[in-house]
Formats: sequence, C-alpha cells, structure tokens
Amino acid sequence: MRQTDCKSQIRDALLEVWQTDANGKYYYEDADYRLRGQLKSDKSGYYEFSTVKPGHYRIMNGFRPAHIHLKISHPDYKTVITQLYFKDDPYLWPNDACGSGCKSNDPQRIISLDDNRGVLTGTFNAILEPRSSWK
Repeated sequence: MRQTDCKSQIRDALLEVWQTDANGKYYYEDADYRLRGQLKSDKSGYYEFSTVKPGHYRIMNGFRPAHIHLKISHPDYKTVITQLYFKDDPYLWPNDACGSGCKSNDPQRIISLDDNRGVLTGTFNAILEPRSSWK
C-alpha cells in the first residue's frame, strides 16, 4: 500500500475483501458469510491474503469475469473501492456482461497469476490519495 508518490508506505490501511466461490456463488445470502474478510496493511504497507480463485457467474445474457472486490480505507486517505480481474479471462471486456461500467478493461485492475506448483499468486499494488490533496 503506497501513497501517490509510489514510494511512501501506508501502514494500517483496512482492506475489506469479498468474492464468489470457485463456482461463482456469493455467500452473502447464507449465514456463514464465507469468502469475506478484513485485514490491515503492516508497517511497510504490505498485505497478503489467501483465497480460492473466484468463478464466473451469469448475469443478464452473459457472464462476469472472475473478480475479487476490494474496499481499501484509511482515515488519512481517500477510500478506494474496486474489483480485481485476472489476465486472460475470457469474460473481460468486451465480453463482460456488466458492460463498460465494471471496468474490466482497465489494465490497472487486471493482475497476472503465477502458478507455483498448483498455488496461484498475484500482486495488486494499491495507491491511495492523501485527503490533504483533495480540493
């Protein structure tokens, strides 16, 4: 987690994460609320979490690409709410049933996944804008 100068770390930023399971099902309707969580960045701005790769799901006459929702907040920075997508997903824009509003064509929201003996890993470098820069 870094400031807009891409150097200064942001400690204690709160990340709220939610997603579907591998079959494309959200669990907000179920009592167990699986695949949701919160964590904070450490003193160097680093964060890490483990999860399953989310599945595609149907909306309207098509499918959404696999994605993970993130809400990143800190009292000194502008809150970011976004979706992370995965490179080479067949349902990225222009095949995203959500249309252009979900921004699955934004290269800053699309991450590559590396396969390390069956464990997929990816990196998302979040940049937060200080509240002091707001006009």
